[in-house]
Amino acid sequence: MKEFKLETTFYSITVYNCDIFKNSEIIPNNLHLCLTDPPYNKQLSKFEANEKKDATKDDKSWDSINYSEWHNFTVSLYDKLLDGGHFIFFGDVGKISEFIINTDKRFVLKTVGRWEKGMTMFFSQNRCGSYVEKRLSDDLEYTAEKSNDHNGKWGFYNNSGKSRRLILKKEESIYWNNYGANPIVTWESIAFMKKQNISIADTLLKNVVGGYRRRDGIGIIPLFVVSPDTTDDHLTPKPLKLMTQLLEYVIPFDYPFDNNYVFNIIDPFLGSGSTLISAMQLAQHFHRKVNLYGVEIRESAFDIAIKKIEKAHNGLKDPLSLFRNGA
Repeated sequence: MKEFKLETTFYSITVYNCDIFKNSEIIPNNLHLCLTDPPYNKQLSKFEANEKKDATKDDKSWDSINYSEWHNFTVSLYDKLLDGGHFIFFGDVGKISEFIINTDKRFVLKTVGRWEKGMTMFFSQNRCGSYVEKRLSDDLEYTAEKSNDHNGKWGFYNNSGKSRRLILKKEESIYWNNYGANPIVTWESIAFMKKQNISIADTLLKNVVGGYRRRDGIGIIPLFVVSPDTTDDHLTPKPLKLMTQLLEYVIPFDYPFDNNYVFNIIDPFLGSGSTLISAMQLAQHFHRKVNLYGVEIRESAFDIAIKKIEKAHNGLKDPLSLFRNGA
């Protein structure tokens, strides 16, 4: 198991390259927040893996999750959360419902928010659309002049976000049009779960967690309108702006009464590291102490996250960096 550590005045970071389901003992105690984007079982990674001649088992199984193991993990997480602590995760509505049914009433569902991306989910995610194009390349014609001669048309987004029309065979066009009309959406659900055993007032006073913070127009049913980031090194990165808004929605980084109070945050499906990087920036900005933990099963993604964390850390030495990168 690979491990990375970084410690500064305001943030301490520990990241593990392992399977969180098989290493639940590394979950720290006294957590204020678990914020994560678990796999969806959508099989998106097959497009990435099929393009790699040396694709590993981990590459091909990147988007898979065993929900029995997921349930066991949430039991361990519940025990490590402070009362009033938050468990926030991205997921389609069906999986959120499945989670609620199978958690033995441990967590309270406070609300389901929405990340409005403004683009179709599948093809807005970096290289994914390109892989679909490549997989279908034998049946595509790129000459727009011939478009009137074909019965089927479908528009994809390329890496730059510009619309490019690709001409498919009629039967494939019908398939993709049906696919686009049903499971693909321009938004993603966010479940806001809590461990709530005593009153919100008591948990706010005792553990400095328990409530949601209304700011920037975010109400009791939160809506986050943030365009997806596009990078070449990870399939589904979460935008730093989005993760910053989520963190500020539940964690009072500007808590004025105790400068030594420490917040503990974990992302057990770390991906490219957006959760920790956003928390680092907030901690530095508000001079707030935080302990940050991340777990990533894929070694390639772990390496990417570490590089991005180190780059962000070096950038924070410049006091104006927060304003330059727009976080």
